[in-house]
Amino acid sequence: MTASPLGILLPFSFAVLPLVLSASLPGAAAEAPDSLTLPGETTGQPVPGPDSSSSIRSEVEVTLLDMQSLLNAVRLEGEQVVAVVSLEEAIATAMKQNPSLLVASIEPQLAGESVKAAKGDFDPRVRSSVEMGESDTDQEQRRSLLDIAGDVGPYPGVSVDDSSRTLEVGIGGKLFTGLQYDVSAVRSTTDRDINTPGGDSTTDKDTVALTLTQPLLRGAGIQVNRAEILKARQNTAASEADLYLQQQNTVADTIGAYWQLVGAFAAVKVRESAVQTAEQLLADTRQRNELGASSDLETLTAQSALARRQNDLISAFADAGRASDHLKGILDLRRDGIMESAMLTPVTPLAGIDLDQLRQTGHLDERILAAWDQRPELHIKDAQAAIAQITLRQRRNARFPSLDLVGQYGWRDTDEDYNGIVAGDTSEDGEFWSLAMKASAPIGNRRARAEYRSAQLRQDQVGREKQQLRTYIAEDLRQSMRETSKYVVLVENARKTVELERVRFQAEQERYHFGTSTAFHLVQVQDDLIAEETRLAQAEAALLAAQADLQRAEGTLLSDLGLGMMAERVQDSTGVTIDKTAGGE
Repeated sequence: MTASPLGILLPFSFAVLPLVLSASLPGAAAEAPDSLTLPGETTGQPVPGPDSSSSIRSEVEVTLLDMQSLLNAVRLEGEQVVAVVSLEEAIATAMKQNPSLLVASIEPQLAGESVKAAKGDFDPRVRSSVEMGESDTDQEQRRSLLDIAGDVGPYPGVSVDDSSRTLEVGIGGKLFTGLQYDVSAVRSTTDRDINTPGGDSTTDKDTVALTLTQPLLRGAGIQVNRAEILKARQNTAASEADLYLQQQNTVADTIGAYWQLVGAFAAVKVRESAVQTAEQLLADTRQRNELGASSDLETLTAQSALARRQNDLISAFADAGRASDHLKGILDLRRDGIMESAMLTPVTPLAGIDLDQLRQTGHLDERILAAWDQRPELHIKDAQAAIAQITLRQRRNARFPSLDLVGQYGWRDTDEDYNGIVAGDTSEDGEFWSLAMKASAPIGNRRARAEYRSAQLRQDQVGREKQQLRTYIAEDLRQSMRETSKYVVLVENARKTVELERVRFQAEQERYHFGTSTAFHLVQVQDDLIAEETRLAQAEAALLAAQADLQRAEGTLLSDLGLGMMAERVQDSTGVTIDKTAGGE
């Protein structure tokens, strides 16, 4: 069965026009005609038959595109170098230098410092003071005597010169129970100079005392006094869980971007194979045309098919470049402060995917319960709930009045030396103690009551947020399981379809070689094969990305990968091996 030339020619008129236009791009071997006029289209001439091949040949001879020139045009400047990277290297590099991950890694360190700062409230404090002073006092006395002589007159004035020196050292602090302690030692010396016959004196006083203050209501209890330490520890746990969350999300994004790049390169390979097949088809049709076994229209069909295959290859190569840039952004690959210009080339293949291993197993409810135990988001929320509980305990205690028991015990030694008419030494020493009860209460206490109510509301809010998060995690897990199951079926179906399309294409090639088919039908069958091979590559890449997302949803991605071992396999500062000798193909 032989199709009419007009029936074959007209459908390809739209395919030839882009070819003619693109032939004028830089890199074309020759300049194409300004326009293409099919015989009989504007002149009213009849459609040529098989015998008018020379007329068609003169109209449709179009130089094909220069693939190397176009590939160089699609590349950006500096992309001639190829960076070869495996999935394992990509994950290790992302864990090492992803910007978001580096920022998150600082938070646990900051939280650890806050724990130390909270513990600092219970560090002993040493104090000391030195005080010196001097005072001069002049006194004038006037006295009247009722005697025969009458008023005798004024008595001499009194001048007192005092100088003092005081040295105090002490240590004090606070215990977890709220008990405040203070140990002090004070030595004071006072010199008195009096211009009376009584003479001068020097007084030395030494005092050592221990003072204890124990709150009985407000500020009492280990939990209350250690509240800031406990909250700081919970913040540390929350920041560590958040870092784990960022690591898990970064690894999931890296895996997804890597398999997207693998899928893009698989599409490039499919398009390259299609170009080679189209080139072979064009060579066969030209040879058959020279032998008179086919018309020029068959050659035109093969040329149009090759041009479209070349265009598809250019688009696939550009898609691979975009996927490479996306992965480089996640890995933060830089050279001299600028994004690495080398184009990433994946070396981990899609082959060997075991669909049976990826099929869903285990009851959904059991997997949800396991995800609630594994997901770091819930660990963060647990830490926030613990902080809310601690704060509530603090605010409840702050509502109490202040009632403190104060006790003091000490020893005092006093020495006095007199010089003058009356000279001698006087000394006394002994123990002393005191016990007191101090109480205070603000009227109304509105601040404490408002803060307590706020703590209650915050605790209720965190509880609701945790329940909402559980619902989200269950939904996220269900969606991830559905997505994985979907791609398992799609991959399985695409594999069978590709096998059938390959058999169909081989059969159509044999029919074409035996002359029972046309280039038009062969190209159509090849289009179907290319579409199915591309769909298979994309489905396999999406399946592996969906599997990683499912592990993220379950909270087991990092443990399943054994990430600790991978982090030791980074080969250089960029995490990838730059092959400077590789070509840009």
